[in-house]
Amino acid sequence: MPMRSTPRGAICNDISDVIDKIGWGQYQRMCFVLCGLDCFVDGAEVLVVSAIIASISEEWELSAFARGSVASLIFLGALMGAAMAGQLADTLGRRPVIVGSYAGIAVCGLLSSIAPNVYILGLLRMLIGVTYGLCGPTTTAMIAEVSPNAYRGQVVTLSCIFFIVGEIFVCTVCTFLMPWFKGPHWRLVCLCSSLPGLVLVPLVYYHLQESPRFLAMQVPSGCLASRQGPCG
Repeated sequence: MPMRSTPRGAICNDISDVIDKIGWGQYQRMCFVLCGLDCFVDGAEVLVVSAIIASISEEWELSAFARGSVASLIFLGALMGAAMAGQLADTLGRRPVIVGSYAGIAVCGLLSSIAPNVYILGLLRMLIGVTYGLCGPTTTAMIAEVSPNAYRGQVVTLSCIFFIVGEIFVCTVCTFLMPWFKGPHWRLVCLCSSLPGLVLVPLVYYHLQESPRFLAMQVPSGCLASRQGPCG
């Protein structure tokens, strides 16, 4: 007798029911921390240009327009990233977008520390903005999809704290380096702000698992196995 097809929406409801029965466990805690740390890295990079813009302006003799452009390009990139986040996360999965966000912001942050001119620096800050825009919606969706109903609102809200902590991290770095901010020392601030992302990329790559809801949506109708299972 042929297997009756199960609507994908019903499969996702089944996944949500299973998560509610499991409760808040190790998998959810790991996902919450890893996604939250992505927001931490974003918070650090978003604030860093505001902290070093005076030193950059002094080294490259920037006009007021150039200073404003360098500081604001990250938000233009964030707009582009946020516009693409939903489609990419639904096509590739939440995990690849989050890992890519980590890698992109870490690499572009590191390259910012050796930028040869304001044009390259502006391009790198815009690319950081793109990864920042990809991060926010995707990490929020990921945390929401793996959390039981009883915890969902709390953990999604708490994940925003990581962004603030990232900004505090940059402020702390700037406080210690402020006496040496003149000249090329702004590059050291860019380097320090990129280090958390560089350290966390392999950790996220190996420990962050895909959203079960996304995996369920990839399974042919009527199959509750994973994509690697007999119905995949």
